Amino acid sequence: PGTPLGEEDLRGSTPGRNSDQSFNGVGLPLLQFNHSRPGELGGYWWWHTPDDTYDKIDFDILRADAGL
Repeated sequence: PGTPLGEEDLRGSTPGRNSDQSFNGVGLPLLQFNHSRPGELGGYWWWHTPDDTYDKIDFDILRADAGL
């Protein structure tokens, strides 16, 4: 469980390995809020690496994410 906004100062961190980081490369700033970490979402050591291949898809997570 996270801390609701306004109850604690927000702190930055080192960018993670996610596709949104590519916006920074062309000069577009990004503010991203996450409520869980990759491990909680089915992500593991291979998350967003060349080893992140289709055979590792968790279809329950894909179904939930695609429904947003």
